[in-house]
Amino acid sequence: MSRTLEELRREQIEEIQRRKRQKRSIRTAPALFILFLLTLLIIIFYNILVVNRTIGISFYTCPSPKIIAPVCLVQLSDLHSRQFGSGNQRLIEKIKEIGPDLILITGDMVNSTDTDVSAAVNLCGDLTEIAPVYYQYGNHESILMRYGKDGIKVPIDAYLEKKGVHFFYNDFVDIQVNGNELALMGISVSEENYERWAAVSVEQFQKRETYKILLSHYPSLYYSTLSEADIDLALAGHYHRNISQDFSEGRPEWERYLTAAESLWRSWGLWQRRNGFCGNWIPGSGTARFRKSSRSVPTASTF
Repeated sequence: MSRTLEELRREQIEEIQRRKRQKRSIRTAPALFILFLLTLLIIIFYNILVVNRTIGISFYTCPSPKIIAPVCLVQLSDLHSRQFGSGNQRLIEKIKEIGPDLILITGDMVNSTDTDVSAAVNLCGDLTEIAPVYYQYGNHESILMRYGKDGIKVPIDAYLEKKGVHFFYNDFVDIQVNGNELALMGISVSEENYERWAAVSVEQFQKRETYKILLSHYPSLYYSTLSEADIDLALAGHYHRNISQDFSEGRPEWERYLTAAESLWRSWGLWQRRNGFCGNWIPGSGTARFRKSSRSVPTASTF
């Protein structure tokens, strides 16, 4: 059946409208793409200029029968030579306000490509005027000390020790803080090198009957090689983001982490067995966060 003139006219109008819509879509697509790029750039610059320069503060308590008086810890990690204000004064003032008993560092305070590590070294030196500083190095410090930049080694360990910082070499120390007996240990190995370089020292460390705090740059040690270690509190860095997970009864992971009927909560960066979960690990990329408590052993972290 032949189409009527009215039908042909309607089809022509619909075709014209369809082509107009296509043209509008073609013109709109580049605009949407540009808008997407602008939004992405805004997010990136916001993170660089705002988030990575922010100092946030949060508080946690880690109870233990081994602790008879409050102890305040501050942990710093993975600043990668970033500064908070000239000479890190904003960061230093925040730590002064907290008033820690110990300052614990878990590595990568510099970059492996740095030729000038004065920002991190001077920061640690200034922090020794607030509280004793204990430094466990990360993979970036390791590269600088072993290989350096363009073949020139950077003895950051010697620089820090001259500033009064205790630098760990897979060893531990016994200290007293506010009447509490503490044992601190720092290990610098990943899982594949643990048996060769750290296993014997860690075994001796676990025999201490005092409150044991272990510093490792690599958090993966705590949920693999050291998952059953007799350690009261473990701190780590390396991952550049805030990662914590409670493994409590009723969660699918619970049976895997239930040991001898003890409650066990874990975090990839801050880990405490027997007496419950304490805080989390917040390293990273120029962001500093702290933890403090009014009782027992708290900790402060900045992955």
